[in-house]
Amino acid sequence: MEDCKSLCIQEPACCGVEYSSGRCEVWTRPEGIEATRQIEGRDFTCLSLSSRIDLAQICSHWEHSWLEPACAYKLEFSLASGGRATACTGSATSDEYKVRSCHKQLMFQPVDGGEGRACRGSHENDNSAAYFTVVESPHLKSCWTACLSELGCKGVEFSSSNGPRRRRATGRCELWTRAEGIQSSKAAEGFACQRLSSQLPDGVPCRSHYLTTRRRAQAAAASHFDCLSW
Repeated sequence: MEDCKSLCIQEPACCGVEYSSGRCEVWTRPEGIEATRQIEGRDFTCLSLSSRIDLAQICSHWEHSWLEPACAYKLEFSLASGGRATACTGSATSDEYKVRSCHKQLMFQPVDGGEGRACRGSHENDNSAAYFTVVESPHLKSCWTACLSELGCKGVEFSSSNGPRRRRATGRCELWTRAEGIQSSKAAEGFACQRLSSQLPDGVPCRSHYLTTRRRAQAAAASHFDCLSW
């Protein structure tokens, strides 16, 4: 919701927002939001924007809710005609609102090719145990999930422990939390090293996410996630 408000504040003609599960409508109808409609079984919120400044003066230094909002004292969002569990309406045409995504993008990127690489710090022999936390993980995807939930995670190293006598997949996952991140790697058969690139503020873990890459997990290819809440 806060990101949806932020998108509105950055739009000179914005008069309010409609938000539902990561989907944000930035309303620009000149007459504003004059009515709402009840939506059964859907989580909608409709907010009208009132302002003590000209909306043409875009608040360029708006920050998200976890920081001090530079111009929040000039702007106020209020529930429109009940607001919650309602969708915004008016004589809505396609150009009266803009649909935006409020999700944050996350991506695991291969380090030095990713496959056949073990993660390292500043050089290939820099492998202090203080740089990571080890967790058991059956596959690379679950290693990603553990990293996204770990405070300060910068990337992962995964190695499979599969063997002909093992009945189910097991693996070793290193969650790298080194402040400078993963800066190097070393050749190691059966290992994979990937660095996390995130639009979230540094040190903020993702609480709810889904994988948007439509293929099998690969150590040598980038994999994309949408973060729904943090």
